[in-house]
Amino acid sequence: MEYNNFTKQDIPYKILEEYGLTRQMINDLPKNVMNMLLTGRITPPLPVKDMTQEGEETFSMAKISLIRKEDGSIDVLFRPRMEILDIDSLPSISEETIRSGKVVRTDKGYAQYNDAIEQLIQAPYGIVLHNIETLQVSAGLSQKDRDDLLKGKPVTIREGEYKGCTVGIDLENDKVIRLSKGTVQDWEKEESIDNMKKYNFGISGCWVCDERNTLQYVEYNDYENHPDIMEAFEQQNTRQTKIK
Repeated sequence: MEYNNFTKQDIPYKILEEYGLTRQMINDLPKNVMNMLLTGRITPPLPVKDMTQEGEETFSMAKISLIRKEDGSIDVLFRPRMEILDIDSLPSISEETIRSGKVVRTDKGYAQYNDAIEQLIQAPYGIVLHNIETLQVSAGLSQKDRDDLLKGKPVTIREGEYKGCTVGIDLENDKVIRLSKGTVQDWEKEESIDNMKKYNFGISGCWVCDERNTLQYVEYNDYENHPDIMEAFEQQNTRQTKIK
């Protein structure tokens, strides 16, 4: 795998300082972590300062990585460690809305219900804002697009390199922002694990993905006890035989 190489002079200390990571803290990172940073890889979680929508200071943990933008400048992408919430901790939002899986605004940031693990996760506002603003420049998003994204609404890019793609906040994505081809409707239907097929056959068994993106493993010798898997397996073999 090829990595982007940076030098210590490339590190955007001013941006990191805004999130509580001082020059001293960055320069004192363990050698292997600094190497991760300078090769464009993702660091372990670091303590970061964040802010709510009202400007209130909060603290959380986030992984960071350096990116080189089209104009040659260096920026940072934050990958926040998600906070687990109880559904009843958001009394102003209906349970139906929360369980829909769509991103909702909270006092501290954004929350999204993961049906597969039956947990409500929350990401801090300031980190999501920074990642959106980083994308805004490279993807050519308008100010209205930015404002809609901050409201939790996915938007379709109308010009530039990413024309025809849709972007939106998705807390199940490592960067909390997901960009994909197609309309808003396509974006909303897209599975967070790259449209995983229902039946994923390996050498010795099959991973079965259900409608909630939950994976279950069935060994080859057990296919006969699962008629649906056996049927899919035989259909796959028929298609492969035809191709040959």
